Amino acid sequence: MSLHQLIEPFGIITWLMVLTTLLSGLKVIKLSFKHHRLLGIISAVMATCHGLLVFILNS
Repeated sequence: MSLHQLIEPFGIITWLMVLTTLLSGLKVIKLSFKHHRLLGIISAVMATCHGLLVFILNS
């Protein structure tokens, strides 16, 4: 599997992580603050990696 094939699935997974973080912050999904914060950090790291991957492969 090439890196170009990873962009779309990685973006979808990242978007789902950010959505889950948002919903837990709005108390739609019940998570402790510890888990909400950890989910937010992981989401930010994944979004950064996804953005860098897109930038590097499309330049």
